[in-house]
Amino acid sequence: MVESITAPKTPSTLKLSPGPSKDKASLFEYSPDGTLLAVVACEGASSNTGSTGKKFSVQISRTSSGEDIHVLNTPAEAKALIFSPLGSFLVTLEKKNPKDNAEAKNLKLWSTSDGSLLQSWHSGSAPGDSSWPPLQWSEDEKLCGYIVNSGILFYENNNFKEIVHKVSMERIRGFSIAPGKHKPYKVAVFIPEFKGSPAFVRIYDFPNFDAPVASKSFYKAQRVQLDWNCHGSALVIEAMTEDDQSGKSYYGETNLYYLQSNGKFDTNISLKKPGPIHMVRWSPTGNEFGIVYGHLPSKTTIFDLKCRPKRHLPEAARNTIIWSPCGRLLFIGGFATLSGDVDVWEWNAQRKVGVFKAFCSSYQEWSPDSQFILTAILSPRMRVDNGIKIFNYNGELVFEQSISDLYRVGWCPAKGFPQIPLIYKELPTDTGGAETKSVYTPPGAYKHPNFARSQAGPVGSTPKKAQPDQIPGSTPKFPVGGEKAESEEANLSRNARRNRARRAKRKAKKDGEDQTSTDNQDAKDEE
Repeated sequence: MVESITAPKTPSTLKLSPGPSKDKASLFEYSPDGTLLAVVACEGASSNTGSTGKKFSVQISRTSSGEDIHVLNTPAEAKALIFSPLGSFLVTLEKKNPKDNAEAKNLKLWSTSDGSLLQSWHSGSAPGDSSWPPLQWSEDEKLCGYIVNSGILFYENNNFKEIVHKVSMERIRGFSIAPGKHKPYKVAVFIPEFKGSPAFVRIYDFPNFDAPVASKSFYKAQRVQLDWNCHGSALVIEAMTEDDQSGKSYYGETNLYYLQSNGKFDTNISLKKPGPIHMVRWSPTGNEFGIVYGHLPSKTTIFDLKCRPKRHLPEAARNTIIWSPCGRLLFIGGFATLSGDVDVWEWNAQRKVGVFKAFCSSYQEWSPDSQFILTAILSPRMRVDNGIKIFNYNGELVFEQSISDLYRVGWCPAKGFPQIPLIYKELPTDTGGAETKSVYTPPGAYKHPNFARSQAGPVGSTPKKAQPDQIPGSTPKFPVGGEKAESEEANLSRNARRNRARRAKRKAKKDGEDQTSTDNQDAKDEE
């Protein structure tokens, strides 16, 4: 089931995909302009039960009216949906059926205008791979490329029956068409390491693949993520390995490289703090990018187009960075194994405008108008406490709803919002951590020498005097030589009391003998 919600105090529309229901919706995707909505539906049974007789489909509807315009019947459940940049086409990646042959065509291209199937291929890629998405368009949809094992197939002008250009590249593992409507189109290609030779990313002007216009080679790259800025003029390369040979991390190693599409500048992105690279994101303006990196507390740095640091934000336990659509505000949060603390920055002024906590949140997204932040706890990652929360940029909670078995949530894309003045409010004091509490130390317990130094205060200060074992201003708990001695006697064990009595008896006997000898000596002296 898919629900549409207009949250109070928010001008944007929110889509939810909760379940279970009679017709289960496990996934949905908006077209880039927000006019179309594609929903993966399963009729008659839950898609997770594995029961027979299920019917899978992808329903395409208009967001303005909610009316279904096409129902695409698929033999298996689609696990990924991709719209083309202008929303003219929809790509579905279906789950593989063990009964099908190894070359079954599970990647399909559909027309959103009439719902017809235009082309289908076999694809072994999945979201997160270097080769994902396997089908990519230029921003004006006049060029489309599809990656195969030995190269890239190119189609032009939406004619998918004729291959206009085929690029043969052995060991190719990924490619990316740069955004922007400029010509010639820029195509980046990734080739991994092989027999001691380094991996490399090369940028070509389509259709000239004889000589690259820009190139960057490097090691330690089993897979990469190619991140273009919105103009297609600069590329950040995230090169990743599955294991870290230095033994410093269980989660592999990531290195960053920078490449301009005109070939005039390239560099290794050097970071001042050691540790993992948590996230890299371009600003919507395309003029800077932010990186969260380093061992906790991590560091956040904003770089310009020459990879020079523009701003350093304070260190904190954070691993997520999300730019607002207007590019003015920056969302810095700590999720997954962290506690969900979030800071909202007016990054250029280096001023914090909001703080809040989104504990256990697995999804975060800015609203299209840059005024609100959506956080959600989704299934199956979390089976309990599923629901959504919406905060404004000051960190105030404006909407909350609990929804059992929530699978997907997202804002409807929209553009054309004016930039409004920010409202600054007083923020909670940042203590930098939990409140420190004094630890009870029982009387007579061993105290490390450092404890005594810590009680003495800073260097040059007057040492603290030992405090009596009583409440200030009260009478002593035990009078000297009175009840205190009796209390000590009562606290001794039976053997200790017996030994004390024997020692006292011997001492008394010795004192008596000494006294007798002294008296005898005095009597002799008198005689």
